[in-house]
Amino acid sequence: ELYGALDDPNHELWQELTPAGRYAVRVLLWLRVEQVRPLILAAWQRLDMARFSRLLELLVRVSVRGLIAHVNTGDLQRHYHVAARLVSKEGTRSPEKILRVLSPIIPSDEEFQSAFEQLALDPKGPRKHVVRYLLAELERAAGGSVAPDLPELTVEHILPINPGGLFPSFNAEAAERDVQRLGNLTLLEHRLNKDLGAAAFEVKQRVYEQSKFLMTRAITTPEWTPETLRARQSEM
Repeated sequence: ELYGALDDPNHELWQELTPAGRYAVRVLLWLRVEQVRPLILAAWQRLDMARFSRLLELLVRVSVRGLIAHVNTGDLQRHYHVAARLVSKEGTRSPEKILRVLSPIIPSDEEFQSAFEQLALDPKGPRKHVVRYLLAELERAAGGSVAPDLPELTVEHILPINPGGLFPSFNAEAAERDVQRLGNLTLLEHRLNKDLGAAAFEVKQRVYEQSKFLMTRAITTPEWTPETLRARQSEM
């Protein structure tokens, strides 16, 4: 029953978790992080709901860092199995102690920041769920409220995929390099994005002002250049 619940964030088993724990279940499912399941199965049997919820929150952090820094899948599987044995065989019940077992697969702050500043993901590609999650979390951090699976949510390219000369600060090489970088992406309602297309930056800004997303309304720089794009991504 538990294994099946891992594919259903609304399963009744999760109702006993804290709100943060229930959200962590949704995120782990959204990010398609399956290597962590042996540890979750073991922890469910041993930890009370408060500690289990806390562990799920920590596993989201570990998973996001691993996704951004491209931690080897085999290393992830190996260390999650070690942690699962620690819980099931030795009875470890401390989420923080379990996290220490996973420390070899957790990128340092410096490694994570370096990888994040160079992060480029196609919002329509195989990792589109990662893009939506990261942008949703950045919106939450800015004080907004949005779920990554919100139907009306779309991902907008500030520099369009085909700029057509409307963004003169980007030559062809820079446009190809930067168009999928996270700093060039933002959230926008479908109703605003559907007719926007490859508009000039000043036209896009007038549309961004109408958005409910704080991160999008905050795009107020006078022009969009490779430098402002990198600065936005570094700030993220």
